[in-house]
Amino acid sequence: MRVFFLQRPAYPDLRAHIVAEVVAHEEEGRLWPFELVSRWMATRDELLSTKEGRRALHDWETGDDAQAHEQATRYALEDGLAGARALSGGHLRLVAD
Repeated sequence: MRVFFLQRPAYPDLRAHIVAEVVAHEEEGRLWPFELVSRWMATRDELLSTKEGRRALHDWETGDDAQAHEQATRYALEDGLAGARALSGGHLRLVAD
């Protein structure tokens, strides 16, 4: 089963956005290994049932990461990280640990 992790915005002028899409395995009525973070998880049908979810799913499927990028930039600026302003011109990317 595919599930999405929905991040609700920390700022009132931003929208909710999807941060990940994963495959979860259902065992004994629970989605493993994600049962501990289920409050942030939603199926495609659940997302489609709300305006917020439909908008987030559309952004995800079209590759629009503006909301996630803006929230990450604001977090960095609030924390006073060096070079945070440089984030404003880039895109989010996956990196290895």
